[in-house]
Amino acid sequence: MSRLVTHTDLDGIVSGALIYAMHPFSDIEMTDYKWIDHKQANHRFRFLEDDTVVDLPMPDIDVRFWADHHPTGFRHSTPTYDYLYDQHAPSCARLIYDNFVRQHDHLKKYEGLVIDTDMVDSARYKTIDDVHDLSRYGVMLNLAIYVGPMDFNNRFMKPDLIRRIATEPWKQVLDNPLLHMMAEYNVEQHRVYEEDVKRYLRMEGNTVVQDTGGRRVKGSLSRFASFMHFPDSLYQLIIQKKYERYKLIFSENPFIYSHPRNVHLGEFAARLTPGGGGHKAIGQTKEIEPKEFPKKLRFVLDTLNSITSD
Repeated sequence: MSRLVTHTDLDGIVSGALIYAMHPFSDIEMTDYKWIDHKQANHRFRFLEDDTVVDLPMPDIDVRFWADHHPTGFRHSTPTYDYLYDQHAPSCARLIYDNFVRQHDHLKKYEGLVIDTDMVDSARYKTIDDVHDLSRYGVMLNLAIYVGPMDFNNRFMKPDLIRRIATEPWKQVLDNPLLHMMAEYNVEQHRVYEEDVKRYLRMEGNTVVQDTGGRRVKGSLSRFASFMHFPDSLYQLIIQKKYERYKLIFSENPFIYSHPRNVHLGEFAARLTPGGGGHKAIGQTKEIEPKEFPKKLRFVLDTLNSITSD
């Protein structure tokens, strides 16, 4: 039985659809770094030898095919099986599209969706309004897939979307009124979050810090809320606290183009905590123990505020 294994985000869905459009699969499994790197082996996601794996780190066994663009994706020695890897690609979907479109002409119809995926996955928005531009299919889908029970979405809704995007006219699939209602609801929840989070923001140097102290913010997480309130900040640092452990998410302001950065934040996160990662414009650490947190927080802030232009 051949299985497609892909990431739970927009890039994972579009990457999976591109692969499925070239080669249908009997099964689709959605997973993410949380389960691949789970501390407890019995909860850890297990790859199979016949898997095709996209937008996820290199499997710990030989598989049929693997493609990824994350800087922390290349984890083992050079694979002996077929693979694509380019950490400079704006999305895994772009990597797959550019490498296969010449041999598979029917993939050209997905070009617009791949362009949207590049923008969303690498945070290449031109203005703050682009983040909620539901006229763009990729933006709309990215907002819709985070509404509802995540386990249900990952097990049923997202695999079904991959199959249908790959085998039906994809614009008709994404014109589903239910998807648009879900996306609109998420936009409303972002607005609630953006208003409520203001009280937890502070500036430190060129970085806006979002620190709730573990308290819940109303609405749903809006990635760019800090930049709405501090549009001149170059970076944001989100401090997440749960069960006395911490995570740090840091990203650059995508709406300021006069300050090109020379640090890959995903690689920085990976160096800071084993298992951390991200993209050039955004990094996320793994859990940080309380005794280590003050020092690591200070180091991240000092680093962000000292980053210079290329």
